Amino acid sequence: MVGVIKQKGFTLIELLVVVAIIGILAAVGVVAYNGYTNSAKSSNIKSTCKSIEKFIRLETMKCNTGMTDYIFDQTNSLNFLCPLRVQNPGRIAKNAFINYVGYSRCSFCTMKNPFKQEKSLVVFNNWGTINDNHLGYVFISDNNTGIDLYCCHTTPCKDSANHTRLNIIP
Repeated sequence: MVGVIKQKGFTLIELLVVVAIIGILAAVGVVAYNGYTNSAKSSNIKSTCKSIEKFIRLETMKCNTGMTDYIFDQTNSLNFLCPLRVQNPGRIAKNAFINYVGYSRCSFCTMKNPFKQEKSLVVFNNWGTINDNHLGYVFISDNNTGIDLYCCHTTPCKDSANHTRLNIIP
């Protein structure tokens, strides 16, 4: 009697099909994951920009209504004495805010740009021409009368829906 040998296992084609399916699922998962992380980074910038705006508005209001003697509690200079001088109040407020961020451990003072982890989140400089290199930064500058705040949370930064631009008058 001739015995029939039955082999147990998978054929090469079956294994290749399984590997292809796993590869497709992995590719879809990676793309979805990247979308979720970019969305989270964008939300982080939006909320941080809003928090900084509220903080600056609160501190300038405290200064203007006599609730504090020095803007941002910067007692190291008579320039920061409240109420702010009529000339250049934006520049004075911005400089006091620079000191505050430099010496404080506030939540946004030590944050990094979520899109570029080695860079600081807050930049004290004029943003110049709007471009996609601004993604993830909060720019703070002055125009003598107020503090300018600019945040790009999604590319392209030139699209007005993708950035926040404010002038806060102290």
